[in-house]
Amino acid sequence: NDPVLGDGKTYYYLVGDANAATQVSSIVSIAGAGFFEGGQIFVDGVGFDPACANNVVFFDDGTEAVLMSCSPTQIEAEIPTHAVSGSVTVLSPNGVSTRQTKLFAIGQRTNTLRQAQTHINVSASNHLYVADQTPLFTRIWIINYSSGVASECANVGNPIGMPRNGSKFYVGTESPVTNNVGSVRELDASCSPLVNWGATGVVTDDPVWARAMAVDPSGNNNDYVFLLDHAGDRIRRRKNMANLDLEQA
Repeated sequence: NDPVLGDGKTYYYLVGDANAATQVSSIVSIAGAGFFEGGQIFVDGVGFDPACANNVVFFDDGTEAVLMSCSPTQIEAEIPTHAVSGSVTVLSPNGVSTRQTKLFAIGQRTNTLRQAQTHINVSASNHLYVADQTPLFTRIWIINYSSGVASECANVGNPIGMPRNGSKFYVGTESPVTNNVGSVRELDASCSPLVNWGATGVVTDDPVWARAMAVDPSGNNNDYVFLLDHAGDRIRRRKNMANLDLEQA
């Protein structure tokens, strides 16, 4: 308890000296939960320089944050555009801090155009592929690993699934309506035009409500895609050939 304040509360103080080795103790988002591009953060620690020009806060890919204010124990910084998720490091005249791991979201905190992402996967080249069901933005986004830039890879209505087999992703359409035939589409990681495998079910007699998809990495079901069908309470096995839509379970 602080004997001066005498309010019965417990206080913790971060104390450092001008010659302390640079070290980060915590990173806090000023706006609340989550870390996003353009958001401000408090980097607490010791060994920082009170002149911002003498400090550098950078992320995994070397992207530097914009510094707003600095003291020997705290730096207020802005997360730059396309900051790569991972670790934060501070460089000051007193040395380089140990990397502090934090996860940063791609994009803005307030972005009404991209708020219904359903599935995600990663290519062999480390790029992210994101299924987006936001109205007017039903598509697959590709997020470049090096730059963090998001661009459209394919236009698909209410996309779900996206399991990967080699360079191929497999995409379904989630729709609870009775006339959905559960088409499966094949998407190459290069974002070349989609290959439509055709209907999985029948509009009137055998509708499909696809909720998830998977591939078998063992090779025992080579070239098959498994589709979780809520309309028929079953798992369907699908291949890009005629008469190869099978009810598995």
